[in-house]
Amino acid sequence: MINAKDSKNTFYILNKKEENPIVLIHGVGLSHKIWEPQINSFSNTVLAYDILGHGNTPLTKSQINFIFFS
Repeated sequence: MINAKDSKNTFYILNKKEENPIVLIHGVGLSHKIWEPQINSFSNTVLAYDILGHGNTPLTKSQINFIFFS
């Protein structure tokens, strides 16, 4: 299992397998950890990430300005 961050500092976990990928997105106030019990039960590649400001994905002041004032 890969734990990493992309170029925008978004944290994700990737359980790379051969089947079509499944992307798991958590709800507000949660993190990728909500999916940990399910990830290994799939035979597919699974990507679970933390949305902005949740879990291991930070939310910076400049991102807030961009979101609300763009």
